[in-house]
Amino acid sequence: MAIFLHIEIMTDKEQKISRNKLDSIEQEILISLEKLSFSSEICIRKSKFNAFKEPAIKLDEQKQQLMENLRFIWQKNSSIH
Repeated sequence: MAIFLHIEIMTDKEQKISRNKLDSIEQEILISLEKLSFSSEICIRKSKFNAFKEPAIKLDEQKQQLMENLRFIWQKNSSIH
């Protein structure tokens, strides 16, 4: 059974991350979450600061898997602008 998640990621507009790079990160997150049986909607937008609105997941194991995947994807892509 797939769990639906709404994830919102805000990036500091001063970081100058290209729209193509943000789209690539979004696609990678979607693929990663599908492997974990999550159905997702992701919103990545520019903001005054970096932030991540964490989805409500009831099971600690699922939440941990989700956060590890998101952290890995973000760190892998954060050095490439």
